[in-house]
Amino acid sequence: MVGSSDSSKRLDTMRKKIVNQDETVELALSKAEHKLLLTGLVYLHKRVEEEIRSTPPGVPVKLRIGDLDDMAGHVAGEANHAKSERTEEILGGLFEKIEELLALCAKR
Repeated sequence: MVGSSDSSKRLDTMRKKIVNQDETVELALSKAEHKLLLTGLVYLHKRVEEEIRSTPPGVPVKLRIGDLDDMAGHVAGEANHAKSERTEEILGGLFEKIEELLALCAKR
């Protein structure tokens, strides 16, 4: 299960360490992740969706840490309720990638 209680606790701790939610970071998306995020399956804030849509596949997407933090929860939720194993794998991998990026930001 994506976003288990242990990883959620780690994320909560990391979120508290992140000082500047407006700082921009780059998230590298696979073509499959990029395409899946734009299907409407995962809720995205309008500015996040616009940024992903305007960034070509294969080019890192520049997102605010606060938006990335919000996106992590939506991605995990959809991964846990995915109707296909492939969708669950893609979203689960994306969640792990976001979690790692947030952890790197918290260490700064």
